Amino acid sequence: MSLGDQDGLGSRVQVRGAFMKPGLFHKLMFTYLVIILITVVTLGGAFYRLLTTYTINAKYEQLVGEGIQLNQVTASYLMGMTDRRSFSSLLAVLDRFSGARVWVVDKTGLIILASQETGFAQGRMYSFRGLRLDPEETRQVLSGNIVRWMGKNPRFNETVLTVAVPVTTTGEPGTGEVLGAIFLNAPLTGVTATVTRLFHYLGWAALLAGVISTLLGVYLSRAISRPLREMRQAALAMAGGDYRTRIRSGGDDEVGELARAFNDLADGLEHSMEALHEEKGKLDSMLSSMSEGVVALDRESKLMRLNPAAEALLGLTEGQAAGQDWREVSPVQELADLFQNTLEKGIACAGSFTLGTQKIAVSVSPILSTQKEVLGAVAVLLDISQAERLEQMRREFLADASHELRTPLTVIRGYNDALMEGVVTDPEKRKSYHLSIREETMRLERLVRNLLDLSRLQSGKVEEEMVPLDIKGVLQSIAARMAGAAKARDISVELRLPDTLPQVIGNEDRLTQLLIILLDNAIQFSPPGGLVIVGAEEKLEEVWLSVTDQGVGIPAEHLPLIWERFYKVDKARTRSGTGTGLGLAIAREIVKLHRGNIWVESQPGQGATFTFTLKIAD
Repeated sequence: MSLGDQDGLGSRVQVRGAFMKPGLFHKLMFTYLVIILITVVTLGGAFYRLLTTYTINAKYEQLVGEGIQLNQVTASYLMGMTDRRSFSSLLAVLDRFSGARVWVVDKTGLIILASQETGFAQGRMYSFRGLRLDPEETRQVLSGNIVRWMGKNPRFNETVLTVAVPVTTTGEPGTGEVLGAIFLNAPLTGVTATVTRLFHYLGWAALLAGVISTLLGVYLSRAISRPLREMRQAALAMAGGDYRTRIRSGGDDEVGELARAFNDLADGLEHSMEALHEEKGKLDSMLSSMSEGVVALDRESKLMRLNPAAEALLGLTEGQAAGQDWREVSPVQELADLFQNTLEKGIACAGSFTLGTQKIAVSVSPILSTQKEVLGAVAVLLDISQAERLEQMRREFLADASHELRTPLTVIRGYNDALMEGVVTDPEKRKSYHLSIREETMRLERLVRNLLDLSRLQSGKVEEEMVPLDIKGVLQSIAARMAGAAKARDISVELRLPDTLPQVIGNEDRLTQLLIILLDNAIQFSPPGGLVIVGAEEKLEEVWLSVTDQGVGIPAEHLPLIWERFYKVDKARTRSGTGTGLGLAIAREIVKLHRGNIWVESQPGQGATFTFTLKIAD
C-alpha cells in the first residue's frame, strides 16, 4: 500500500469514526427525520388507499346512479318507443361526461347498442355492437340485480370499473320484466388520475409539513443539545482546572434543571478547589518554614514533595528529583531502605545516617487511606549534628571541669596531709607548702568565679549599665596594667591608636575584663622577645578593636571551637600557668552583651588576631 493509499485509508477511518460517533444534535435530528418520514409514508399510504377506495366507490355510485337514470330511456328504446339515433346521441353524451363506455344488452346478452362502436385491445380492433357477452357476465344482471366489479377487461386492454343495471319494463330496477341491461365501463385510469391529482396535492402538503417539521426539529434539537454541549465544554474546562464556566440554564424542563444542577456542582467544586488550594498553600508554607526536612513519596516510591530544609540537608532539589524513583536519586542508601521498608510493611520506621559531616535522624511514617491501604510514605529529617556536638562538648566540659578541679584539690590535699602529719619540719618548706595551698585555693576561686560569671552571662540575666566611654583611655589604662606581666615574659605591648577615637557605648568593668582576657592570652602565647599589638579604628559606625600576638597560631579547623568552655587546641597552646580555660568563652559573652561581634584570624606559625566591635555613642 502506498503512502497515498494509507492517507486515504486514514481519512476513511476518520470519516467512518465521525459517522460512528454522531453528536446528540445529529441523533435527535436523525430521530426526528425518521419519525417524520415514517409518519408521512404511513399517512400517505393510508390516505392513498383511502382516497382510492373512496374515489372508486364514488365512481361506482356515480355509474349506478347514471345507469338507473338511463334505465327508463333504455326501456323505451328496447320496447321501440325511442328511435335509435336519438338514443345513440344520448349514450355518446353520457360517455363523454361520465367517462364510461355504455353498452345496451338485450336479454340474450347481445350488445345491441354502444356509446363507442369499436375498441382496440390485444392487438386487434373490436366492434362492440353485435358482440355477445359471456353468460356469466350477464346472468346476475339479467336476473334483475345491479352488479358491479372491477378487473382486467380484455375488450379494453386495461382495468375498468363495470356497473351493470337491469332494464325493466317499469323503468326501475327490481320491478317489472327484465328487457335487458345497461353496462357502464369506466377505465380505472380515469379514477387513478383523479386519485393521483389528489395525492399530488397531498404530497405537496406533506412536503411542506415535513419542511416545517424539520425546521422545528432543528430548533428543538439545538435547544436540547446546546445546554448539553455547553455542559460537555464546561466539564472539559473543569477537567482542565477552570471551575468558573457556567451554563445558561433557560427553561423549567429537565434539561434546564440539569443545567442548574451542573452550575450548582461547579459552584461547589470551585469553592472546594479554592479551599483545597488555600489548604495546599498553608501546607506549602508550613513545609517551607519547617526547620526539619520533609520527604514524601507515593506508593511507587516516586518523589512527591521535598521541602527546602530537606533540599539543604540532602543536597538535592525538588525540581531535579520530582516524579523519579527515590531508590535511584536518594543520596544515601539508608534512607531509601527505610522508605522501602515502610512502603512494603505499612509501618513506621526510624533510624539515622551520616551525610558528609552531618548526622541526620530520620523518622518514616506510612500514608494510609481510610481502608488502611498504603498510599505513600513521608519522612521527617532532623540534623542532629549540632546536638551531637553539644553533647560531646557537655561531656568534654564535665571532663575538663573535673580535671581543672581535681588538680588543685589533689595539690591542696597532698600538701595539707604532709603538714598535718609533720612530715615537713623545715620552716621554709612549710611556708612554701602553705603558699602552694594558697595559690591552688585562689585558682579554685578563680575557676568557680569564672564558671559562675560565664553562666550568668550565657543566661542573659546580666544587666550592666551601658554608658558612653572613652575607649582610647580604657585601652591605655589596660596596657599600663598589663605591662608588668608582659615585661616578666620579655614581651612588648604596643598601642597603635589613631589620634582621636569616638566614644563607644559600653560598661567599663566588662570591657576591662574583656581586654585583660585578650591581652593575657596574647602575652601567654607569644614567644619571649615577641610583640603584642593593640589596635583600634573607626569603621562603619563602629569602633573595631584588635589584639595581635606572634604566637604559634591556630589551625583553621579549630577556629570555630576556641570559644567553647575548656576547649584546648593542643598542648602547644596549653598554658602552664593558672588559667582556667574559660577566658575566650567569657570574652564572647561580653561582646554579645555589648551587641557587637568578635572573631579571630590566624594561621599556624603566624600568630593570631582577635578583633571585636563596639557601637559608637550618639
